[in-house]
Parts: sequence; C-alpha cells; structure tokens
Amino acid sequence: MRLIFIFLLLSLSLKSQKTITDLENMIDRSNSFLSSNLDSAMFYMKKAYDLNDRVGNDYYRARCLYNFGNINYKKGYLRKAGYFTKQALFFANKSKNEKILYRAENLLGLIEYDNTEYDRSIMHFQNALKKISETDFNDYYATIYFNLGNLTITKEDTLNALAYYELARKHALVSKDTLTELITYNSIALIEIDKNRNKAEKYFKKALILSKKANEYSETFNIHINLSNLYNKKRDFEKSIHHLRDAEALIDKIGNKNLYFYINFNYGGLYEKENYQKAIEFYHKAEGIYDLGGIPIEQKISLLKSISNAYAKNENFKKANEYQDHYYKLKDSLFTIEKEKDYNRLFTKFEVEKKNNKITQLTQEKEIESLRGSRLLIILLLLLAMIVAICFIFFQNIRSQKKLREKEEKINISKGILEGQNEERNRLAKELHDGVAGSLVGINLMLEHENDVQKTEKIIEIQKNINNLYEEIREISHDLKTGISEDANLQQLIRSLASSYERIQKFKTNFLFFPDNIFSDMDFNFKMDIYRVFQEIFTNKYKHSGARNIDITCTQNSENINIIIEDNGKGFPENYTEGIGLKNIRERLNKYQGEMMMENSKQGSITILNIPMK
Repeated sequence: MRLIFIFLLLSLSLKSQKTITDLENMIDRSNSFLSSNLDSAMFYMKKAYDLNDRVGNDYYRARCLYNFGNINYKKGYLRKAGYFTKQALFFANKSKNEKILYRAENLLGLIEYDNTEYDRSIMHFQNALKKISETDFNDYYATIYFNLGNLTITKEDTLNALAYYELARKHALVSKDTLTELITYNSIALIEIDKNRNKAEKYFKKALILSKKANEYSETFNIHINLSNLYNKKRDFEKSIHHLRDAEALIDKIGNKNLYFYINFNYGGLYEKENYQKAIEFYHKAEGIYDLGGIPIEQKISLLKSISNAYAKNENFKKANEYQDHYYKLKDSLFTIEKEKDYNRLFTKFEVEKKNNKITQLTQEKEIESLRGSRLLIILLLLLAMIVAICFIFFQNIRSQKKLREKEEKINISKGILEGQNEERNRLAKELHDGVAGSLVGINLMLEHENDVQKTEKIIEIQKNINNLYEEIREISHDLKTGISEDANLQQLIRSLASSYERIQKFKTNFLFFPDNIFSDMDFNFKMDIYRVFQEIFTNKYKHSGARNIDITCTQNSENINIIIEDNGKGFPENYTEGIGLKNIRERLNKYQGEMMMENSKQGSITILNIPMK
C-alpha cells in the first residue's frame, strides 16, 4: 500500500512538471509573435493561462496576466491593458515575481502616458526604478530611463530628456541591450536636429550602424527616413535621396506596404523645393496609400497641408484652396474627436469617483454604527495599549541609550585609529619629501658640480635617474598625505584631482553625477576610499592608457552606486596581469562588497565599479 502511495505521488509530480514545461513553451511561443502577429500571440497566451489553471501557480499567473496586458497595449486597448497589468502586479507581489513587478510598473507608466495622465505615468516609472533597484537584475534600467526621456520630451523638457536618454544609453551599454541603445541614439539625434545638425548626424549614424548589425529592419527604416529629413534641412539633395532609397529597399523585408506612404510623403517634401509638379505626384501617391487604411489621421492632416502648399507654389490656387478646406475640416474633426475623448475620460473618472465616494460613505456609516456599540471596550483597550506602549518605550529608550553609548565608544576608537593612521601617513609623507627627496636634490647638485669638471655622459644619465626618482618620491609623498577633511565635498575633490591632470594637458575629463548629491551622505572612511580609488584610476590612465578623453558617470539608486569610466585610449593588452594599483582598488571595494569589471571597447576601454550601499 505504501509503495502504491509513493508511486501516485511521483506520477502527480511528473504530470505537474510536464504541465509547467508546456506552460513555459506556450509563453515562449506567444512572445515570439509579439512583433509580427498579435492575434497569434493572444492565442498562445490564452492556452498558457488555461494550462496554469490546472496547477494554480501564482508566479506563472502573474506572467500570463502581464503578457495579456502587453498584447492589449500593443493593440491599443488601453483599458483592458490597464486591467490585466494591475492584476499581474497583484499576483507578482503575492508570488514574489520580481521581474513582473518592475515590468508591470513600467507598462502601467506607458498606459498612463498614452492616456495623457503624465503625473501618474511618472509615478509608475519611478516605482519601476524602485522595484528593479531592489533586485539583482539590471536588464530593464535602460528601457525605463528611455521611457522617462520620452515622457519629458512630451512635456517639452529637453534638458532632462537628454539626461534620461544618456542614462538609458549607459545602462543599455552595460546590459548589452543593443535595441534600446540604438533607439536612444536616434531620440537624442531628433532633439539635436534643429539645434546642432552635425551632432544629430553623428548620433543618427551611430544608431544606423547598430540597427544594421542587429538586423532591426524597422528601426533601420526609421533612421534612414530621419537622415533623409536631416540632409533635406542641410540642402544636400543627393544624400537625402540616397537615404530615402535605402529606406524604400527595406519595405519588403519589413512586410508593411503602408510604409510606402512615408516614402512618397518624403519624396514629395524633397521635390517641393525645385519641382512642384513632381512633388504633387508623390503627395497624391501617398494620399492613395493612406486611403487603404492603417495610417494615423495626424499623418493625413500633415499630407493635406503639404499638398495645398505645393499647389499654391505651382500657382494652381483652385486646387490649393480645395485641399486647404479638406485640411481644416479634418483638423476640426480630429479636434472634436479629441475633445469627446477628453469628455468621456473625465465623465468616466467622475462616475468612478462618485461610485467610490458612495461606497466609502456606506462603509463609514456601518463603521460608526459599530463603534457606538463598542465604544467603552475600545476606550479600555486604548488605555491598556497606552500603558503597554509607555512601558515598552521606556525600556526601549534605556536599551537605545545603552546601544548609542556603545556605538559612540566604537566610533571614538575608530576615529582614534584613523587619526593615528593619517598622522603616520602625513609623517611619512613629510619625511619622504623633506628628508629623502631633499637628500636626492643635494646629491644631484653635487653631481652637477662634479660634472662641471669631468663632463661625462654617465654622470648626466645618473642625474636623470635621480630626477626621475625624486619625482616618484614626491608623487608617493603627495598620495600619502590625506588632505581630506570630514566635511569635504567628494565630487569637488574628484573634479580637482581630474583638473590637476588637465592642467598638464594629459587628458580631458567629462563628469555626469546623478543625482547631483550622490556622495553627500557618505561617511569619511567611504569618501577616503573612493578618493583613493579615483587617484589609482587617474594614475593608471596617465601612465598606461594614452587616452585624451575620459567620461565618468556616477549614478545611485537605493541599493547601489554605479561608476562607469570610459576612455579613448589604447585599451587593456591581451593576457595582462593586474599591478599593485588595481589590486589596491579591489581591496578598497571589497570593504563594501563592491566589484570592478574591466573590458575593451571600440573606442578604448571601460571600467565599471558597482558598490552596494547596504
């Protein structure tokens, strides 16, 4: 009988495991259709959800509901998308599904963005950053920062948008997220297109290289269109036509014939400057493609305005007025539709709040009725709770004072040790500078005097070696001196350290600190260690890298400080061994369970420091 029971348990376990495997396969198949066929994606996701009903696993339920929300969002069904995503958030919290927690918050941010609820959108994106910072994942920072950049662009805050896009680019580079990196370059270029066209061209080209490398045909199409518009603004007709033709060649690979609308629209814009009749022909081709459906109405409005302008320039004022009338009618109808949407949204919001207020009122009335019958009991319980709380606070206060005294004693001991170390370092620095270095100067003067008589090359070579040794001792003496007070501003110290190399024209340093007060709450020992780390890094760059530009990005979330150092030097040699400087950096980082990663890039080298803040 016991053997039969064990056999049944094993059978049930194997069957459950097979169901989970089938469930994961269905989710993977659904995800494979997300960019090509949303109906197929929904079909396989429903199958996955039905399979999960058999096992009742909340972890997978959260995944399925999130995917339902994502598919409905891509279809434009924002209300359904919001419903499923909130359900996913509930089950993700229940089952500790960390990935769905920050992805669902990000998706809710996108939904609220499309609903023009920008404050709520920002709240969800910030929640997503908070959720991901509480995990060990770093795969989604770039996406969230990119979405924040898009939101701030909508609010016409280009300065913050550029800061968010730069953070998105840095994190995309760390997580090797090529798609987000290239669309970030494209977005930065679109901001710069009317301000700094050379800079815009540089970023568009970087995005184009990445999109071709990743075979992202849709993104490559968009970048070619943007480059065509850029060269049109720069009045470079040849290059503009070239990029339009490259974009047109991609349409069959993408499989979306509606893209011919944008090709013909852009051809019309190009020819409008010199051949009005040809521009009108291309515009009418675009108009014919629009009538087939699937293109936003805003594009039709822009097209009608362009056709009217082209006819006016071609002195066909009758046609120009005709298309101008179409333009205003369509624009007015769109305005009316948007107003109706706003009204319906506000009305729905009002009805929901009204219903919620009614529910709240009924609930409060029930609570008041219940309180009347048990008021005396509540008063007695409150008095008892107050007495217990007072006693607890009294004893806690005693314990806290004891712990505080012990902590203060430890801090005083640590301070004494640190002060002693700093005094000894300063004493050694003084001895080296005033004693050994001074003696070397004296020896050098004696040799110089002797060489006035003998005039030999060997003495000159010895003098050069003594001068080099003197400089090294001065450098060691400078490094040994602490020079940092407890209230020192670490950012200013790091900038000052970089400036000392810039003054001797060794390399130029660019900094990005986010947030601005990133190092303000750190204790003295931490500041000292980070300062020493930067000393070692700058020394290594000066001695070995041959770099002319160094970019340093310091970011902080609730759990970590992330420092990225990029240079345009010659990179790390193959099979290199770490010297004392790099070992010293690792030892300092180990105090805080930090880590250092180093690798070569196309431009030079990248060093990444991650320091937990626990």
